[in-house]
Amino acid sequence: MRRRFKDLVDVPKLQELTDELYTATGIPSAIITMDGEMLTGSGWQRICTDFHRRHPDMEKDCIESDLRIRKRLDDGEPFVIYRCPRGLVDASSPVMIDGEHVANVFAGQLFTEPPDAKVEQAFREQAREFGLDEEEYIKAFREIPVLPEDRFRPALSFLAKFAQLVASIGLTRMRELQAAESLRTSEERFRHLFEFLPIGAFIVDPSSFRILLFNEAAPKSLGYAGAAFSRMSVPDLEAVHDIELVRGNMARVRDGERMAFETRFRAADGSLRDVWVQATGFEMEGQALNLTLFTDITDRKRLEAQLRQSQKLEAIGQLAGGVAHDFNNILAATLMQIGLLKEQPHLDRETQLALDELEAGATRAAGLTRQLLMFSRRSVLDMKTVDLNAAIENVLKMIRRLIGEHIDVEFRQSGETPLVRIDVAMMEQVLMNLAVNARDAMAVGGHLVIATDGIEIGRQEAEARPGWRAGRYACLAVSDTGCGMDADTLGRVFEPFFTTKEAGRGTGLGLATVHGIVAQHDGWVTAESAVGEGTTFRVFIPAAAGEAAEALPKAVTASEGRGSETILLVEDDTALRLSAAKALRSLGYTVIECDDGPHAIEEWRRHRDRIDLLFTDVIMPGGMTGLELARLFTGEKPVVKVIVSSGYSADLSQQGFAALAGFTYLPKPYLLGKLGETVRRCLVGQAAGGTTA
Repeated sequence: MRRRFKDLVDVPKLQELTDELYTATGIPSAIITMDGEMLTGSGWQRICTDFHRRHPDMEKDCIESDLRIRKRLDDGEPFVIYRCPRGLVDASSPVMIDGEHVANVFAGQLFTEPPDAKVEQAFREQAREFGLDEEEYIKAFREIPVLPEDRFRPALSFLAKFAQLVASIGLTRMRELQAAESLRTSEERFRHLFEFLPIGAFIVDPSSFRILLFNEAAPKSLGYAGAAFSRMSVPDLEAVHDIELVRGNMARVRDGERMAFETRFRAADGSLRDVWVQATGFEMEGQALNLTLFTDITDRKRLEAQLRQSQKLEAIGQLAGGVAHDFNNILAATLMQIGLLKEQPHLDRETQLALDELEAGATRAAGLTRQLLMFSRRSVLDMKTVDLNAAIENVLKMIRRLIGEHIDVEFRQSGETPLVRIDVAMMEQVLMNLAVNARDAMAVGGHLVIATDGIEIGRQEAEARPGWRAGRYACLAVSDTGCGMDADTLGRVFEPFFTTKEAGRGTGLGLATVHGIVAQHDGWVTAESAVGEGTTFRVFIPAAAGEAAEALPKAVTASEGRGSETILLVEDDTALRLSAAKALRSLGYTVIECDDGPHAIEEWRRHRDRIDLLFTDVIMPGGMTGLELARLFTGEKPVVKVIVSSGYSADLSQQGFAALAGFTYLPKPYLLGKLGETVRRCLVGQAAGGTTA
């Protein structure tokens, strides 16, 4: 037992009872703990207190008597009668609490028969033996009560029951104290867990809705100060459910139902936060209370929405990439045939105009497939380390012509803008698409600002913004003073085929293409807008690490592209192969046609010495790709030139532009003039080294 016996009983009350027992029976008694502390004493005789217990040698005998009594009680006897070495009769009964011997109830220091002269003489001899005041000692001897044994033994039965009663009182009190301590421990544990929960938690009075107690995370997660939160009630937080529904929920929880639901809480700044709430009822100190736990799931829901959007864009992108591949082959053949027809002499004006319209339509279709490829991130990137400001300056004049004189264009370039590694043509496409989007939002005129800057994004900021990454970035911002967008439109702005324009005025791919191109550059794009307040798009591109800027590509000049060299043309699409061969022959070249890799190898073995250029598709039947053919042929004949052409290639998308090192890449579809120009430049050595024509 960890508690002291005297802390378990009312000592003054017990003293009062033993005093009354002594008055009624004349039996002296005492309650003594196991460590010898006397808690009560009634009628205790002077001969013991003033003589026996004060003389060292006599006290040893008293202690020995106590030990003998204790041993017999420890052995299970309900009470013990014992005659001490000095001739007095003592009795004792144990006080046992929860199996532990904690104290004894003593009665005695008496004679069971009147002492005669012989007994008195024995006491006188003791006085002399131990050097006591004989007369005072005998006087104390004569005060010792006499209680016949037939009266003393029934009193001992009462003594045993009294000891049991004292033990019962002590046990009851001990259990009360243990229960109180257990409750305190439980409450402390609850408070500790409650306070250090990583999610918000508060206790509510279901009758008044008042928040009675809350942990640190509750106000902190919503931006409130603790003092302000302590004055709030549930309706002050709840932003979705009305007061009647709140009251009903409180009653259901109070009646024992556990609830879990999603709602919104008002934050200190007035914003609404999505929260997942769990509530249960409990009772404390007789009062029914509700415990509410809540988790802020705003960011999680935003991430889930972004994931769904990303998965949707990825699925559409895969479809778009596959469609674009097939379309490019068809369009390449169509444009080639139109180009050949336009080269025919003596065309009348009506036919010429019709061919121009056909070529313009096919070119628009080619532009659409190019946007599909950009959106689906299946385009092959020609990456260069460039000055972003210089790249924008390069297309600024074109942008001004494109959007019209009714819109002022301002370019704010920062000297802090880092170099970036980009595909210049694709990044120009990003800027053009953003500019066109701004133009359409400013139908009656306005102001377009293109701005650049360098920005350092820290780890904490990146973690707080889904999709962001820490590091050094170049930021391209395009802002307009147009009509702006509402929240719903803003949330769908990068979806493919989503447009707010009337039918026939937009494909809905412009901003989706921007998103795809920027993502392919390991960057991201954000949009900020409000109705009537314009829109700002920000494009973040990783800074190039420790590289010097490369020269920007020069504008392509027109060229007839005629020649007399021999070209090995490898293309599995029959219509495109026939059209390309016819076009190349019309330009004076000798063309050897093949429909797959094995056939190309046969023709290479036969005509290797006179073949000057390999013009090959990338993916073909027969188990060999165009890149494998190119590496085989250049390994055998290093001077042979190579043009690789594709409208879409998962192979090139995975390997990147490095796979084209030493070769010229011509994307499908292409016009007759572009074909002739690319072939001519490659043959004279102006388009090698992994260059996109």
